[in-house]
Amino acid sequence: MSAAMPSPAAVGAAPAADRTRVLLVDDAVDTLEAFGYLLELEGAKVTLARSGIEALEQAVAAGDSIAPANLVALHLEAGRLDQALETAERHVDETRPDTLVALGDVRVAQGRGTEAEHLYVQAIRLGAGRAHTAYAYYLAGNGDLAGAEREFRAAVEEGEPRWAVTLARFLLDAGRLDEARGYLQVAIDAGDVEAAELLAELEGDPADD
Repeated sequence: MSAAMPSPAAVGAAPAADRTRVLLVDDAVDTLEAFGYLLELEGAKVTLARSGIEALEQAVAAGDSIAPANLVALHLEAGRLDQALETAERHVDETRPDTLVALGDVRVAQGRGTEAEHLYVQAIRLGAGRAHTAYAYYLAGNGDLAGAEREFRAAVEEGEPRWAVTLARFLLDAGRLDEARGYLQVAIDAGDVEAAELLAELEGDPADD
């Protein structure tokens, strides 16, 4: 019979107020619990989740300021519009302007473009992290390419996440290949894998001929 494993407290875990918080995600329950136990032995305060959705729900419950918007995005990507709507409406808050962008994305999915546009503009005014990019995609989807380019370039000025590859994709779609190359290289230099794939496709891969 194997010896009982010591509890985290028995090996001198740090006081709760000083413990590092870790959110551990894995769909294999045995692996999840084993790694969670080892981290607790090291003094961490561990929360377990078996999926990305569950992990974000845990982060939302813990008060993570960007988790609600990320959870909305994950629901939308999975086609769960009802859950995305419920999450977006429950967490919308002008003091966290990224939540306005998330609700705007839901309104687009619902076909309520006027409301979406209002939310994006409001989010831009409040300094949301990806508001220009989201608004640009909305404008491009509605045929306003000049407006979309203006917003993509505003995203560049604001340093929004992945600004180089998003502008490059827009330029590629517009057939402006030489301009796109420069932005793709900027994104590649920053470690963007998608940008590397897009540039390889643009340059042509002899193995695919």
